[in-house]
Amino acid sequence: MHARRARAGAARRASRGGVSAIGSRRSTTSVNVRAGFLAAGTLAAVLSFNDAESAIPDRCHARLLLRLTLDVPNPRDPSFLSALTANPLYEIVWVEGNDTTATVDLMGPATDYHCEDEIKRMRRDAHIMDLKVLQPDSENDGPTSP
Repeated sequence: MHARRARAGAARRASRGGVSAIGSRRSTTSVNVRAGFLAAGTLAAVLSFNDAESAIPDRCHARLLLRLTLDVPNPRDPSFLSALTANPLYEIVWVEGNDTTATVDLMGPATDYHCEDEIKRMRRDAHIMDLKVLQPDSENDGPTSP
């Protein structure tokens, strides 16, 4: 009977605004539950942010039509194409063309939106008389039609 009186006394104190062992256990539990929800929400937000970042392409990409000067000995030569960029972060790949015109794919770092910075620099190259952007970035990522 003594234990029953102690529980009844604790319940009376809790109803008057006192702190009981049962009341403190509940408040600790609710804090733990809130902390768990906060951690789960934070984790969900971080994971969704990482998914959004993964949608960003790793590289810029643009298909270009180049009209070259007559003094270019072999426009298909990989060393000539790499010399057009003068930046190791960029790559030019031959698609088609002849001695004076070339269709190439330009690829570079994702920090250069649609490879615009490198295209501006290439326009000033002495071997390029004219440069036109045929397809920037994602429009050119799929298969091409003949």
